[in-house]
Amino acid sequence: MLVEDRKRQEADQLVGAMEEEEEMAIERLRRAQEAQKAAYEELERALANPPPPIDQRKLALGLAGLPG
Repeated sequence: MLVEDRKRQEADQLVGAMEEEEEMAIERLRRAQEAQKAAYEELERALANPPPPIDQRKLALGLAGLPG
């Protein structure tokens, strides 16, 4: 009887530890998916609104005529 109780307790502890690991893995996955979504949205914005050509940027900054 005591041996069975001990085995059950050990199994319960193992299941608890595995559930905790699963929760942490799910949380890491959720964060990774959020980061991926944010990066994708940023890429979409960048593709929809490309920067002006370099010569227009230089002109706007007062750098027209400078090399580089």
